[in-house]
Amino acid sequence: MAVAETTLERLLRAARDSPGTDATDERILDGALSAVAAYGPARATMDDIAEAAGVGRATVFRRFGAKEAVLSRLREREVSRFLAEADRRLDAIPDMAERVVEAFTLCVRTARRHPWLERLVRTEPQHLVELLRQGDPSPLTLAREFVASRLREDHPGAVAGPGADQRLAELLIRLAFAYVMFPSELVDFDDRRRLRAFATEMILPVVTGRMT
Repeated sequence: MAVAETTLERLLRAARDSPGTDATDERILDGALSAVAAYGPARATMDDIAEAAGVGRATVFRRFGAKEAVLSRLREREVSRFLAEADRRLDAIPDMAERVVEAFTLCVRTARRHPWLERLVRTEPQHLVELLRQGDPSPLTLAREFVASRLREDHPGAVAGPGADQRLAELLIRLAFAYVMFPSELVDFDDRRRLRAFATEMILPVVTGRMT
């Protein structure tokens, strides 16, 4: 658990310090994002990444090595950015219920609009599951740690039972990604107002019902 928490803190710190990130590395990662959105992570090549980044193929190899290293760094950067954005938004909302609704809404909308995730949902949904489980800790673990930490901060001791905050956070994260992978026929999740209404009606009671 300590490893995941340390990694979570490091990613949040890295996102806040992002203006100091090497500009060429950022261009390459941006190019990698464009390439995997266009071709998928398996089919995208180092040539595709270099072309999208506007740099030479040798530059990509010199700075990152293999394609797997580029994609690993890209995954870490995108997770870091999402967590930092969630942290910023939730900090601005004092009401716990509103935070839950905003967290679910942000997770679903970000995943549905992210170029890499959108590509996988549309063409290779089985690889989305693999992506969410890759890494040590994985994006799923980091997201669970983040949500659980916010539950503890907002209402220390309010989530009953040892580890209950972790289990509740995992439930919320998995629900969000279930709706990303299998869009609802009942609710237009591209409509932010309707998504928030759904979260208020169906997701919020799951959380508040576990509060003592």
